[in-house]
Parts: sequence; C-alpha cells; structure tokens
Amino acid sequence: MNDSRQDTDLKALQEILLRDHEQGFRTLEKRVIDIEQRTRDVAEVLPTALRRSASAGLAQALSEPITSSLRRIARRERKMLAEVMFPVIMPAIRKAVLESLRAWLKTVNHVLDHSLSMRGLAWRWQSIRTGVPFSEIVLKHTLIYRVEQLFLIHRHSGLLVAHQYHPDITARDSDAVSAMLTAIQDFMRDSFEGTSEGELEAINVGTATLWVIHDHDVDLACVIRGVPPEELREKMRDLLEKVVDQNGHWLRQFEGDSKDNAAIEAQFEEAIDQMGAEAVPKSKNHTLWAVFAVALFCWIAWFLFVSIKDRRTRLSYVTAQLEREPGYLINDASYHGDRIRVSGLKDPMARDHKLVLGEEYDIEDSWDPYFSLDPELVLLRLRSWIEVPESVHLEVSGHQLIGTGTAEGGWIANAKQSAAAQQLGYQLVLDDVQPVVDLAALRRSLELPDRVVLDAKNDIWSFSGELSWDEWMALKSRLRDHRVEMSFEQLIISEYLEALTLARLLSGTWATHEALDSDLAPLDPTAWQMNFEKLQKLTTSSRLKLRIDVEPFNDGTGTLEMNREVRQRRAFEARQILASWGVDDQNMHILNNDPIVLNGIKDLSLRRVDLSVTMEPPQLLLER
Repeated sequence: MNDSRQDTDLKALQEILLRDHEQGFRTLEKRVIDIEQRTRDVAEVLPTALRRSASAGLAQALSEPITSSLRRIARRERKMLAEVMFPVIMPAIRKAVLESLRAWLKTVNHVLDHSLSMRGLAWRWQSIRTGVPFSEIVLKHTLIYRVEQLFLIHRHSGLLVAHQYHPDITARDSDAVSAMLTAIQDFMRDSFEGTSEGELEAINVGTATLWVIHDHDVDLACVIRGVPPEELREKMRDLLEKVVDQNGHWLRQFEGDSKDNAAIEAQFEEAIDQMGAEAVPKSKNHTLWAVFAVALFCWIAWFLFVSIKDRRTRLSYVTAQLEREPGYLINDASYHGDRIRVSGLKDPMARDHKLVLGEEYDIEDSWDPYFSLDPELVLLRLRSWIEVPESVHLEVSGHQLIGTGTAEGGWIANAKQSAAAQQLGYQLVLDDVQPVVDLAALRRSLELPDRVVLDAKNDIWSFSGELSWDEWMALKSRLRDHRVEMSFEQLIISEYLEALTLARLLSGTWATHEALDSDLAPLDPTAWQMNFEKLQKLTTSSRLKLRIDVEPFNDGTGTLEMNREVRQRRAFEARQILASWGVDDQNMHILNNDPIVLNGIKDLSLRRVDLSVTMEPPQLLLER
C-alpha cells in the first residue's frame, strides 16, 4: 500500500512541475515531425554553416554529390550544359589555339632559317644520327641564351604566386618546383645563418641555369637555357621591381589564392619573349652557296638515278629479248664500261642478235655453239639438211614432222629414206605430200585429144572441153590408177550435144485431118522417122535416159465420151508410129493433164498430139 501511494504522489508532483512546459514539448514535437518546417529551418542556417565550415571538409563532402549531378546532367541535358559552359570554354579554347599557332609558326620560321645551309644540313644529319628532333638541334647550336620559365614565389609561405614558360617547352608541375626551391632556400638559410651567403642566387644543371632574384615578400626564379650575360640579372631585377610596385599590396596579403595573378602572368609572358638572344647569322652568301650546293647535289643525284635506271632498262631488255628468241641460252649479261657484254650458247640456225635487238643495241657477244630443240630451229635445220622445197609445208606435232603440199616424186622418195629427222629426235611423215604433175606428160599418158583442156590447181585435176562417149570410156579406164581428186564438171560428151539438138527438133505438134476418125498424120513423116531412129541410136550408145511425153488434145464438139475416146485413139496411134520407128516403149509416157472442154466450137488446131522429148545429161564419174 505504501508503494502504491508513493507512485500516486510522484505522478501528482510531475503534473505540478511539468504543467507549464507540456505545451512547449508538444509544439517542439510537432515541429520535428513536420518535414516542411524542418526544411525551412535548415535553409535559414545553411549559408552561415557553409561559411563557417572547413573548406577542405566541405569540398570533400560535396564532391561526390556534385560529380554525380553533373554526370546526370551531361547524360540527359547535353544541350543545356553546352549552353552554360560555352561562355567559359570558348574564350579559353580560342586563347589556347592562338597561343599554339603562334608558337608553332615561330618554331617553323626558326627552323626554316637554318635549313638551307651547309650548317643546317650538318645539323639535320646530326638529328638523324642521334634521334634528337631537328628543332632542338637548331636551338642548341643557334641559341646564346633563352629564358624558358619564370616563377614568382611568396617568401613567407613558399606558395607559387605566378608561373609562365616558353611555348617551345613542356612545363612540369609548377607547384612542385616552387616547393622544391623553397625547401632549398630554407636549407641554405639554415646552413649559412647569419651570413650573406644564406640566399640562393644561382643553380647550374647541365646547359640550364636557375637564377633567383629576392625581394622582401617574393622571390623571382628564372630558368635560362644557354649562357646568360650579367645584364640579364639586371633585367630580372627590373622585372621584379615592376611587379612589386604594381601588385605590392596584393602580394603582402597573398594567402594562396592565385586567381588574380593575370596581370603578373601577362608581364611574365612579355618578358619571356624579350629575354633571349640568338647567335648572329653569318653572311647570306653562305646560304646561297648552300642552296647552290643542294641544287647541284640534287642534279647529280637525278642524273645518276636516270643513268642507272636507263642502264638497267637496257640490260633487262637485251636479256629478255635474247631469252625469248629460239636458239639462245644466256649465261651472263652485264655492263663492261658503256657496252653490254653477253655470253652463253647459240644455235647456228638462230637469228643474228642484231636482227633480234635492233641496230641501236651494239653488244659484245661471246657464244658457244649448241643444237637447240626449239621447233622453229628443228624445221630450219631439217629443211637445210634434206633441201625441202618451198612447196612443202612442215609443222611439228608431238614427235612428228608432218609435211603437206607437192614435191617432185624423186625428192619424196629420198626424204622418206633419209635419217635426218631421226637424228633430230622426230619422225618425218610425208603421206600428205603429193607428187608434182607434169601436165604435158600426163596428157600424153592419158591420150587426151586437143578438144580437152587439162589443168591442175590446189591438188585437183580439172578436165574441160568435148569428148565422144567412146573417148570418155577410154579416159576413165586410164584414170583409175591415179590417186588424186578430179573434176569433170566442164567436160561435155559430143553425143549428148547431138542428141539434145535432135530432142529440141522432135519436140512439137502432130496435126490430123478434118475428120474425127481420120488417122494421125505428122508433117513430113520420113524426116521424123529418120531423126527418131538416130536419137534412139545415140541415147542407146551413150547410155542417155530418153523420155518422150505424148499429150493428145480435142476440139469442143461432140460428147464427153466421144472426145475421151478420140484422145485415147490419137495417143495410141502416136505410140504405134514411134514404136515403128524404133523408139523404146518404156521411154514413152502419155499425158492427160488438159481437161476436156465441150463448148460446141470446132477448132481444127486442137485436133493434134504434142510431143516433148527430154533427156538427162550423162554422169561423168570414176568408179574407184
């Protein structure tokens, strides 16, 4: 009970003590829970907090979110970022491009001034030999001295106030250089404290020199290439005094922020351009002589190049032409003085080298004889050995020498027995070589009459003129043993001409009497009979194929049957008459091609029989 009572009394005491603060606690709790209110509270104190915060810690804390935001903007809002950065980036780019172009043009002008001279050529050879760029070689030999870098260092803090360097060099970390110089000067002061030697004045490193000019608040360090005169130290001191006079207040309050040092760097840039001296160039006559020497050297080099190229071209041409020519084997081809000397093997049948190369190539040649197996020379050699006539054409086919054309029979026989082709490794084939024909002797052997003309062209014997059938049969028997092609197209058999004349004479019309039933009566039957008997005899002896076409006609009177009977009787009577004259019945043919016309008109001229006598020309062929 006592404990319960004590708890009740304690709660009552709390209510009495905290009654006045309860409303404030609720207000504070509500303000903490309200995000909008907390944002307004942070915004009120954020500027003051940023100003009081440590710069390094704040930069480290903000670097990551700012970097992330910039990356996001760069990915999503490139155009907006470009518009924002354009006013800042473009002037810097323009200045950098102008400075680079100015430095490049200065270097090019400097190098060109020393290129076309003997000294310049020597320096270029040194550049090639050592691998050092030619511009550095030129600067090394022509530069008396040059100010390459200027450092303005705060004496009390050791911080770099300003730095400028020559455009032809590559600048290192200027802050590191400044710290190193400050450390060296502190070392010098500590080592020589209390003496006038405590200040660092100069450092020599190879061909480079470092001069330091001191002032109360700043030190000016100058990096010099070459051997500087003492007057340069006065120029540096004047430069330092000028900088201190114009920027003394700012330099005394300098705490590391170098954003306002543009004026100092501009003065340093101007001083670097002015502080330097090159060697005095020699007379321009040396340059002219150097140009003349270079031109002369180029002309000599070109002349030698053209001469060597021409010699090689001529030598290559001579070698190629002789190697392609049958009968030549080249062992050596070279120049001896101004002439080409060629040695090797040459076939005696090969063409002379002057014909192969031309008269303009006068070479010294030395040949050993040999027999070439080139087909062209094999044919030439065989022709000279067995005296092949021009009418015989030879060609190589494998291991055979095949001849075509015509030649004397005696030569053909001797060539077939000769071993000349075997000595050359070939077989001579003369099967297609025909013996030459003596036309006069051939006419006598064939007993040709003067009416027949004999000619031989392109291995063909042609006969023209007129022969009797008996003469033709005798000629055929004499020609059977000749193995040549013959033509008898222009040869005419006299019996055929006579028979052809009779055939034209006997072809015509046989008339009748006026009466329909009268006998057929040809005009002058005796003459007709004699001609038919003669024609039959000629065709039989000359083996000519005779054909007689009998065609009867009738006038337009009478009936159809009567006219048909009249036609048949007339044709029969004509065949009977011809048969009585000795005409073979197999050679007669009755034609009934004309239709029978019944018009009631008596036309005596239609009461007739027409005869047509034809024959085929004789076949003048040889039976082999």
